[in-house]
Amino acid sequence: MSVTEPGWYPDPNDPSVQRYFNGTAWTDLPTPPPLISAPATSRAVPTSATFEEDPRTVLCWTVAASGALVALGALLPWMTASSGFISISRNAFQMGARESMTTDGPIVLVLGLILVGIGVARLTNTAMPRFVQRSPIIAGLGIGVVLGYDYHSIHQWAASLNSSGALGSVGAGFWVCCVGDVLAILAGIGLMSSERRAKQALAA
Repeated sequence: MSVTEPGWYPDPNDPSVQRYFNGTAWTDLPTPPPLISAPATSRAVPTSATFEEDPRTVLCWTVAASGALVALGALLPWMTASSGFISISRNAFQMGARESMTTDGPIVLVLGLILVGIGVARLTNTAMPRFVQRSPIIAGLGIGVVLGYDYHSIHQWAASLNSSGALGSVGAGFWVCCVGDVLAILAGIGLMSSERRAKQALAA
């Protein structure tokens, strides 16, 4: 075996072992230790995060849930009236005179679905403009305006029924929308706050 370059080669007398050739002669240096590949690091199985561990994920789920509540509430009764065995109800789509259609229902429903979409998009880290990232608060304020306006109308309608002997009241759907609206605004504020803290931590 013709060897010219220094290095470890199979021993001419015993090819099963390695021997060092210094460029001119074989030496008696000990055989180099075998290369040991580093063990593969096992990836930890992710567990469900708590609010303290991952507030962003919890808040994104809250935004999606608040939108679902608002959309559901728009379809449920916003006002109810009963007289004896007879009862009637109106949802957000029937807030006009004599149960005529209004834009209140479609507005609330669309804003609720937008909240669901924002929550899901942020959970999947979909790229969004900064304006859209803050839209849970904006959508919540828009829903709040509709709820505040219609609450006054419902009270007037209930008062007119009560004066005629019937019983009028605010329906369950209205309160469901109120709960979803409050959750959306609080979750939006929480997301902004958590992102601000994350930026400060990176800057430090």
